[in-house]
Amino acid sequence: MYVRAIHIKKFRHLENIEIGPFSSPNESSSVVVLAGANGGGKSSILELIGFALSSTWSLSWSAVRSHEGSSFEIELGVSKDESQLIQTYLMERASPIEPGVLSAIEAGTYFRAFDFPDGKYASNPNLYNQIHRYVTDVLRIHYKRPLGFFIRSERNSATSAYNSRSLLEYDRQSASDYMWQWAFNTADAQYKDMYEFLIGERFHFYRRLGQHIANEEPGLRPVDPLQAYDELLQKLFPDYRFGQLRKEIPDNLYVELPSGETIAFRDLSSGEKEVFFICSFFLRQNVTSAVIIIDEPELHLHPELARLLVQTIQTVKPDNQIWLATHNPEIIDEAGLEQTTFIERDRQTRRAFAIKGSSEGTAIRQLKSLFGLSGYIGIGRRMVFLEGEEASADKKILETLLPRKGAGIRLIPSQSVGNMPRINQAVLAILENSLAVSDFYLVRDRDYLSDEMCERYVEKARGRICVLDRYHIENYLLVDDLLAVVLGEIYKINLRSEQIAEQLRQVCAVRSCEALRDMSVYRLSAQYQWEDLSLTGFGNGQSCLNADGSLNSDLMQSLQEKLACRATALNEQLIVRTATSAVGGLVQSCAATIQQALAPSSNDWRKLFPGRRILDAFASKHGIRDVAAFRNVLIKYLADHPALIPGELREIIYTIENGGSFGAVH
Repeated sequence: MYVRAIHIKKFRHLENIEIGPFSSPNESSSVVVLAGANGGGKSSILELIGFALSSTWSLSWSAVRSHEGSSFEIELGVSKDESQLIQTYLMERASPIEPGVLSAIEAGTYFRAFDFPDGKYASNPNLYNQIHRYVTDVLRIHYKRPLGFFIRSERNSATSAYNSRSLLEYDRQSASDYMWQWAFNTADAQYKDMYEFLIGERFHFYRRLGQHIANEEPGLRPVDPLQAYDELLQKLFPDYRFGQLRKEIPDNLYVELPSGETIAFRDLSSGEKEVFFICSFFLRQNVTSAVIIIDEPELHLHPELARLLVQTIQTVKPDNQIWLATHNPEIIDEAGLEQTTFIERDRQTRRAFAIKGSSEGTAIRQLKSLFGLSGYIGIGRRMVFLEGEEASADKKILETLLPRKGAGIRLIPSQSVGNMPRINQAVLAILENSLAVSDFYLVRDRDYLSDEMCERYVEKARGRICVLDRYHIENYLLVDDLLAVVLGEIYKINLRSEQIAEQLRQVCAVRSCEALRDMSVYRLSAQYQWEDLSLTGFGNGQSCLNADGSLNSDLMQSLQEKLACRATALNEQLIVRTATSAVGGLVQSCAATIQQALAPSSNDWRKLFPGRRILDAFASKHGIRDVAAFRNVLIKYLADHPALIPGELREIIYTIENGGSFGAVH
């Protein structure tokens, strides 16, 4: 289950807010970030989601909430797998099914609303109430699938002593319906239950193990149920592990530190306990294809620990949609701007408004307003500027492919500079130096740069600037074996690698005239860009004013003449470079490059043509409508199978991860 869209006409101070639509998570879990200053309305939005999942908008609920004049609707979605499970169950029952239920469930979306007359829910409230009841009952009760959980911001780690009488409640604590009652409870109650449950798990494991050995019971030896939690603890904090003091009746949860010392779990730092608690809830609830809501996940966390939390919750269980409300730059940076919606209040009217993080220019202004530029970027061992039209897409791919030990790396999307001469001199100055704790790099798309243009670009800060060998980073997803596996396993489309290569080549051939046009325009445009009019040394150490404060006319005349002379020379050069014959030669050269790339013996089309457009057209050819999800699956599979990563991209990742210079031999 996932939230597809939120429509708020009025809820507290929120008015006319639209969030979404979102796609169903595929393979790995997806993150949705609501960002903004305190009081913007982030927590109110999370509350609406929580109640949409856990209850109806009943009279009893309305009586205790401030909802006068409220009007909102939430669109919920079910995955194809969930839809099939629900339909199968309903068709096998003896009792009749209300008209329209099966078709709505097959469509994969339904609505929950409160006094929203213009929405879909109002058109047939009884139908959508029935659908919600079927979805929740069938998934939760029949298939034992949790719908998600809500961790609120008012949370602190419990410090009270362990109540050993809870050992007698173990069977009840292990039941799925018992766990559901904690999914939307208070954070303190959730923490206390988790703490006592884990202590009981270890005790009852030893009890079962003793019975197994004493009675010489046949079958497999009992498995320690804390093993999964122990692996999680070690994943979060290497060389930490759960320990056990020799006590007949347990009184605490113990952790062995890398030093060899064993301490009570409650003596860990608040940040360590916080991260483990949140991640362990995924295991306890066994959530997949669920909606997870976490308000202010950064509480008690150091910046790197906040990043680690975001990384871990996306991988600890699959297919979840995870909603985070935050005002923390590290959380936003780790999740990515494309996953972020800013909820802000107008300074004059105090009304809230929503801004998509994918609107990069507007979003960066919001980031600067919230944190200042330094707060957005953060500081890491290596800071990598990503230059290109879709730099945030480059960030997503590189972040996914970088190993976990690259967590101290900052990937910073930059606006495209368009061409080589306009690169910001301040960035060049940064690239040529290092701070005590950071190295700086720039990775940019090749676009339609010629070899000569690329070389001049790299010379500006050799070893610190990398121009991709391919049009842009999505071109590295054009791996035939990768596409064959993903198409077969995920989309049930069976093609051989050779067939895929030929289809991709044909996609490029059909678009070859577009590529010729764009390449010619791109390279000709470079002739009209910023020219070097510098007059090195002129006027150094001189004043442009006379002793009486008037302008020095001789100096002014000299400057005017020198600039005019320089401009004339550049204009003459430009006329030669853009003459009819020169333009003809440029077009012929571009055409020859494309012709060579599409030759039967060549694979250069993988480099030359825009990979994003090739993938889009290829996906469309095979009926894949959600192209963004298709690309995400390819990226995830590539990260899980690094041997498929093309060699050049592997070298770039190695340099970013380990330092050194681009182009160095490793």
